[in-house]
Amino acid sequence: MKNTPFVLNNRFLVNPAINNFIDKATGKDIRLEPRLMNVLCFLAANVNQLVSREQLIKEVWNNYGGADDGLNQAISFLRKLLEDGNKKIIETIPTKGYLLNATINEEKKSTSETNLEKETHSTIKLKNNKKSYLIAGLILIIIIAAISLFFWPWNDEDNDQLQVLRVKPMPDIKTDVKPQMIVKPKLELPPIDTLKQRDSIKH
Repeated sequence: MKNTPFVLNNRFLVNPAINNFIDKATGKDIRLEPRLMNVLCFLAANVNQLVSREQLIKEVWNNYGGADDGLNQAISFLRKLLEDGNKKIIETIPTKGYLLNATINEEKKSTSETNLEKETHSTIKLKNNKKSYLIAGLILIIIIAAISLFFWPWNDEDNDQLQVLRVKPMPDIKTDVKPQMIVKPKLELPPIDTLKQRDSIKH
């Protein structure tokens, strides 16, 4: 009960986790000092049972030397919150301790809050399911594709298409043309008699 919200006498809502105290009848909303909340929670955990001062001092003040005055002040303040002027809710048992005469019930969530939690849980679950189905579908597609490629009846043309194109080497260029010899034309000289005739004419 230390951190669980509870309702005291069907009127006072106590939320120990945030030290919050609400009077449903008046709407009063108070943030309690941690030690006050601890005293109230310890009494509520032992409702309708005698709780000694020594127990409270040990539990709340860890046996601190000046805890007696602190406990008296805490009980007085809690009685004001509970409108316990006649000291019937927190009853003092002389020389013994205190007795909390009350009904304690766990705080029940409203129907709207419960429905909201259910809707939120269902939405989260649906999103997680969709995500799981999507991942499973992708994995299945990949597996089917891999199996199809493995068992596909490839033919020679397909294999030729899948081969990497290679650059064919250029063929060696062979020259069959033989070198030709350049033949100079021969100079034909006139006959010697003709030359002599020309010389005689000049003279």
